[in-house]
Amino acid sequence: MGARPRYQFYARLAALQFLEFFVWGAWVVPISGYMNGALGFNGTQIGWICGAWALAAIVSPLFVGYVADRFFASEYILAALHAGGAACLLVAGFQTSFPALLAAVLMHALCFMPALPLADNLVFCSLGDSSLFSRVAIGGSVGWIAAGLTVGLLLGEGNGAFFRLAAAVEF
Repeated sequence: MGARPRYQFYARLAALQFLEFFVWGAWVVPISGYMNGALGFNGTQIGWICGAWALAAIVSPLFVGYVADRFFASEYILAALHAGGAACLLVAGFQTSFPALLAAVLMHALCFMPALPLADNLVFCSLGDSSLFSRVAIGGSVGWIAAGLTVGLLLGEGNGAFFRLAAAVEF
């Protein structure tokens, strides 16, 4: 770790958690109101788009975890997943039809869901002592709250701007 003070090390890990959860909180909360209000989607369509996360949470970590464990360093996989996820969110911000938005959200979920455990894995491996995780994980809670306040107070749910904010932070 070198001569860097320990608090800077913890701050960097907390920043990783902050960014992970800022991206997620910036769009996953307002998307239902956006689809219902601005896009006029019905409940079934909203349910399908929100259900894409469940499918991605089951499928993608199995394959990505295998690749990350065997072939590449987690840092590189994490970077690639976030670059792909940012592109998907950017595309999602401009979609107005159900099939196109479903595809963009599903692709993002397939990138983002394995990124969560990979980021946690990096934190755990970097800390060495798992009892210190709660001190770092607080960054995720702060990130989620900051995203909600940013979207709620500045952007709103009336257009897809929250997707573009999340894409910018994820990239």
